[in-house]
Amino acid sequence: MASGSSISSPGPPSSLVAWTTAVHSPSGTSPTSVKRNSSFSIHPSSRSVPHHTFASLTNTPQPDDRVQAIHIAHDYALVVRIQSIEIYSTTPRPSLLAPRGAPIAYPLAQFKFQWRTDIVVLCAQHTPASTLPPPIHLLVRFGSIYPWPVNVLHHYRLLPNPGYILLTTEYNLPYDPRPCPTDTIGSPIRLFGQSAMALGRYGTVLWLDNHTEEWMGPSVRGQRLAGRVVKEVGDRGRCGSEGGTTDAEPTATNASDASMLFGVRDDDAWTRVAMEEEAGRIALGHGDGAITLLEY
Repeated sequence: MASGSSISSPGPPSSLVAWTTAVHSPSGTSPTSVKRNSSFSIHPSSRSVPHHTFASLTNTPQPDDRVQAIHIAHDYALVVRIQSIEIYSTTPRPSLLAPRGAPIAYPLAQFKFQWRTDIVVLCAQHTPASTLPPPIHLLVRFGSIYPWPVNVLHHYRLLPNPGYILLTTEYNLPYDPRPCPTDTIGSPIRLFGQSAMALGRYGTVLWLDNHTEEWMGPSVRGQRLAGRVVKEVGDRGRCGSEGGTTDAEPTATNASDASMLFGVRDDDAWTRVAMEEEAGRIALGHGDGAITLLEY
């Protein structure tokens, strides 16, 4: 954590214990499928009844409506789509025009990114006990025909509304939907290269990219597992006098390199990365179904 913060971090990963474990799916069964830009999903039984449906502001489905990440707590949900951040209430509201089936909720607030997002991960920040929602860490790799948005990771924080009370409405939002930019990380990937990210509550970031030239020279294959601890800013910091961001669009300046290197390989076998920050463990998913566990 950055100096001046009252939160004690378990410490950034520094070195790996020299052992790994490979876990394969049982024979005769298919491994759990994880789609790009999504997390594991739990499918309800046939007797489950949908409680709520979150709809975008468009009347018909659009490519940008695809959900990238969701944070749900109390009576609200924070939804990140391809090009927007939206806040919903999960409490059904009475309506004279209510359709049959599950109630439909529309966003109470929305922020639009300039660029389409390619990969998004988020998690609630570790904070002392408080009546306010915790800040949300948000890590984004943008997609673009230009090379620099794709080759930079952007870290944001969504800040809680200091006047929020536990009844979410369009006049009482848990968060400012405008993300506060706090860090940029250089992370080059090749065209059609494999990339994945993980984000911890204490600010540890892990990612897979194709920056291997320093160890293997020019190559059309190869992956790097790298990480760093993102810096934190005060609630006002770069976010303007009202706590909202003054410029949440990606910038090619001030990109910082990885401060931790966990591994390099000469092929593109790694597909996913996850971590348990407090225990110091990393899981790497492989294209053949294997999972490698690392300890640091």
